[in-house]
Amino acid sequence: MVYVVALSAEELDRIDADLRIKQSFTKTVAAASLPRDKTPRITLLITRSSAENDQCPLLWLGVVRRPSGEKVAAVDSRITVELVRECPVPVLMREFLDEVPHNACNALMRALSGEVTVFGDEESVALLEALARRHDLLRRTLDFLGEATVPDPFDSRRVEDRSWQEQYDMTRLGLAIANIPLARLAVWRRPSDPNAPYLAGLIPEPFEQGILDHDTRHLDVGVDVFTEAGWPSGNYATGASFRCDIQIFEHLESRIEVANINATPVETRLGADLIYYHEATQSFVLVQAKRLPSAVGSRWMHVDKQLLGQLDRLDQVAALSRAPRAPHEWRLGSDPCFVNLALS
Repeated sequence: MVYVVALSAEELDRIDADLRIKQSFTKTVAAASLPRDKTPRITLLITRSSAENDQCPLLWLGVVRRPSGEKVAAVDSRITVELVRECPVPVLMREFLDEVPHNACNALMRALSGEVTVFGDEESVALLEALARRHDLLRRTLDFLGEATVPDPFDSRRVEDRSWQEQYDMTRLGLAIANIPLARLAVWRRPSDPNAPYLAGLIPEPFEQGILDHDTRHLDVGVDVFTEAGWPSGNYATGASFRCDIQIFEHLESRIEVANINATPVETRLGADLIYYHEATQSFVLVQAKRLPSAVGSRWMHVDKQLLGQLDRLDQVAALSRAPRAPHEWRLGSDPCFVNLALS
């Protein structure tokens, strides 16, 4: 299904900062108008019609991951639209009425002057297909958001899922520190190779950088390609001997690069599983992850030669850190290396 949220031009101006900075917004609506099932929904944010000649542009797209909302009063619920992305091409919904089938057209007509309209399954499919035909970049954006509406949860019974859960937690922490919205991590699919890093499962954004990242990781096996950093790139999910995954997250003026180097020659050299690079401060954080048993009373681990060796290598890396010279270079401590103890 699809949500269509129609707001006045004044309301859109008021929440513009939230849309751009937080990439999310909330809306209180009558609980009776919301669906009872829990399936996430693509959401279209348009300018509400106040006269017959209003064009009602489609301005933003996003995802409501909790379609039944959060109860805030006896008859009201609050829905949250996340992963908000600006519509990449101009779409005037009033003119767009001629491009959708009759049943979807009637629902869209009601939505233009409404507030929050929930489309039925058939109407939703017709509307999304018509929008996808408008422009390839819009189709890519809808495909990207559509991935977030079909979550791929971790299964704690599987070894690889427990590993991906740890890597997810570490990535989430890095994004939170860099003030980058966390909903981006919802657009994830389980990699086909259980040995692939968690980052390899992130669906790329439908823009130039995301497309380049996707293409870099999907070259034919045997093609010898090197990145600017001197690391080979290729189809790591098919068993290449050097497996690494780097994802770049950007939001406004924040940019963070996350590299998963677990079980690679880089980990052997540095003693870390994950590397964060924050571009604004030109600083690294290296993390070595260790899993603790989940059973109460057994949350301990052996300190063996392997761990001691990893800590020694991290100490050598930490010794290379330079002293801060400017206010933005100060951090909580001089040591950029950490050990993350995670429950399995």
